[in-house]
Amino acid sequence: MAFVYRLAAMTALGWVLPLSAAPPCLVDAGANDGRAGMAAGCFIKRGDRLLVVKHRHNGKLGVPAGFSESGESAQCTAHRETWEEAGVAVEVGQLLKRFGNGFLLYRCRPLTAPERLDVPPSGLMEVSAVVWINPTQVGANEWRFSWQYPLLLKLFQQEPGD
Repeated sequence: MAFVYRLAAMTALGWVLPLSAAPPCLVDAGANDGRAGMAAGCFIKRGDRLLVVKHRHNGKLGVPAGFSESGESAQCTAHRETWEEAGVAVEVGQLLKRFGNGFLLYRCRPLTAPERLDVPPSGLMEVSAVVWINPTQVGANEWRFSWQYPLLLKLFQQEPGD
């Protein structure tokens, strides 16, 4: 699916975007769960802030996440989607939450994550901004899936920050 978005971006915009392949999937050896998954994402906390993307189609916030490609583990889906949407290479850790719809949220450790992040070319069709926020300072109505907000807020308050 990500390839389709990239191709659409190149065609619709009339120019070719310099796309870099995601770095190899890096999973914490102690947390490798080998789960297959339909959709997965990364929970990346730094101090009192959470890394989120702002979705282009509705302006709502969410963690970097997306659907698995054929044969891809859920942890590698979280890794790849975080690279494609936020441009951040991560080490994927333990499963933090399995939501009722099957979405898997993993604790991820950024290998690099500057204060200011630009949307990578691979994310331009889906993402309008990559930002660090304090989720206690936004409301559920600003979240893409507002029903997830209380659960994400609880995780944010429980999880240590890097």
